[in-house]
Amino acid sequence: MISFLDGIVLKSTNIGEMEEDSSEGKYLTCVGNQYFKDDETGKLLKDYTKYPGIIKENVFNIASEIKECLEAYGNAHHIDVTKYIKMVRGLSDYKQVIIPFEICGRAKILEDGNKRECKISYIKWLVEDDSYIHCKVAVKTYDRKTTVKDLESFGESLTVSSIILEDAPEEVLKAIKMNKFGYMQPIIIQTEDESERIIIDNKSIYYVHNNILKSIENDTELKNEIKNAKLKRFVNKSLLHIRLSRTKMCPYGIGHATTVNV
Repeated sequence: MISFLDGIVLKSTNIGEMEEDSSEGKYLTCVGNQYFKDDETGKLLKDYTKYPGIIKENVFNIASEIKECLEAYGNAHHIDVTKYIKMVRGLSDYKQVIIPFEICGRAKILEDGNKRECKISYIKWLVEDDSYIHCKVAVKTYDRKTTVKDLESFGESLTVSSIILEDAPEEVLKAIKMNKFGYMQPIIIQTEDESERIIIDNKSIYYVHNNILKSIENDTELKNEIKNAKLKRFVNKSLLHIRLSRTKMCPYGIGHATTVNV
């Protein structure tokens, strides 16, 4: 968990805060923030009477237990984990959000069946009319057209060059997903009958056969363990790409996972 937290970029939010609009003589509520390059931040304001309120979801699967896990790790290794506990609390309380990509980084979007080169203009976090928080990625193509994509479209209609390589096969795009909370999800690749599974997160790879879990040390060991031909074929085509892309992946069991059936 600590390596995951060390690898993400967090920004504070103003979501839910009220301020007075002196020119209009009314109160406004901040429903979101836009994050630009050079640490510039903008507020998205709305008449407080039209603010739908926010429904908070669990950013992590076991948010209530992460604090205890971090404290136990800190005690065992004699390190101060206070800042990591504050990071988890800030994310869980929606006081901080993850900036999933580098602003001005290279990206590609899929439009009308064609891939277009672009750059990331800004990241936007906001509470929409459904009362849930959403992350949007604004990109600008080289003809200066701005398009806004949901973060959850990552791997489908949005790819980012620093995370997914240009020649990544379709299998990788199906497996590598960003969720609405801003982090890459750990991956479960499994057979249709679920008798064999491969679990991949930011640090580890596990092989599961008939509900017996084994930690894998290297790719050769994994390929020797796999029995199912389709699962082996998937691994042969995609494992290297997934390894290179998983630096922002959340640990398995803590983060919501992506499941791919083969």
